[in-house]
Amino acid sequence: MEEPAKQDAYQCLNQLFVDLFHEILEIEECSVRRAANNSLTMSEIHTLIAIKPGDQNMSQIAGELGVTISTLTTAINKLEAKGFVRRERDKSDRRVVHICLTARGRAMAGAHERFHRNMAKAALEGLDSEEMRILTAALQRLSDFFYREKEKLIHPE
Repeated sequence: MEEPAKQDAYQCLNQLFVDLFHEILEIEECSVRRAANNSLTMSEIHTLIAIKPGDQNMSQIAGELGVTISTLTTAINKLEAKGFVRRERDKSDRRVVHICLTARGRAMAGAHERFHRNMAKAALEGLDSEEMRILTAALQRLSDFFYREKEKLIHPE
């Protein structure tokens, strides 16, 4: 049986995770929706973020997001209609379509990036280098746990 102090720490940490997850999602969505005048969903924002500068086709973006091309096509159609992305045919192979962010799309991606940068700054504020190292190591272990759990779900044995 685990000692009471460790059980209390687990319960406290679990509550912190639940609260943080909820708050991050809620604040992220609110700040991004405000920047986009309520014209984008979080799913659309994450699609924008997956579109990197340069030549990216639908298959590459779908792979980045872990969705099918038909799901991505629906999202891109909506984003194009809202003026956040544009399609460009490949000059050497007209069958290939590249997806690019418009100036409006780049501005939204930047707003989302600023939200995440500010969140990281706030987490590190006031920490000395040893505390930053410990926090980073703990969060990396947590990230590794999530990656392993996702792999188990995607590729069950």
